[in-house]
Amino acid sequence: ILKYTDKIEVYLELGPDIGLVAKRLSSEIKRAKAMLVEPNLAVHEKLAKNTSHFQDVLIVQHLRDVSLNLEEKPDLIVGIHVLDHLPEPALTLQNLHQLSSKNAKLCLVVHNERSILRMLLRKKWPPFCLQHPQLFEPNTIKNILESNGWNPISIRRTRNYYSLQNILRMGFSVLKIPTFFIRLIPNLVIPIYLGNMMVVAEKN
Repeated sequence: ILKYTDKIEVYLELGPDIGLVAKRLSSEIKRAKAMLVEPNLAVHEKLAKNTSHFQDVLIVQHLRDVSLNLEEKPDLIVGIHVLDHLPEPALTLQNLHQLSSKNAKLCLVVHNERSILRMLLRKKWPPFCLQHPQLFEPNTIKNILESNGWNPISIRRTRNYYSLQNILRMGFSVLKIPTFFIRLIPNLVIPIYLGNMMVVAEKN
């Protein structure tokens, strides 16, 4: 994310949950102010703890609350699996465009409806559910960004990292195979493409 950005003074994240992404970024941009939009009040305490390295932190439940408290405009906006859940993603992108700084960058992770995993699983692909009113593929995410003031500069597949032991343990459990000997297998970390894509865009 950071390689696409210049100096970051204000960081905005949509749906950070307990703040693992923000926590990782805070080690690089600890002098920045963080604005975190998390509707789930139950995770706010842990979110605040994980993001305490930022110079200043504002945690709110709704994006409109950011607008009310806005003294400085965000330079970097991040949303990990957020756009898929929004009934009106275009309106959110317009709002982000309006409240962001002149040279702001937007980083999103969304499910890729054209992924190999989706083709293999067909109708059983997990993102096909009521919680995802939106599903994107490279062309549709590009179009919705361009139509709402954002210029995509990178669209690429993302990798998730899992330990070999955990993968085998889950698979064997499903197949009702004993798992006691898995601890004898080297616990290698394996990158797996799960059908997601990361999109980085700049403000027009």
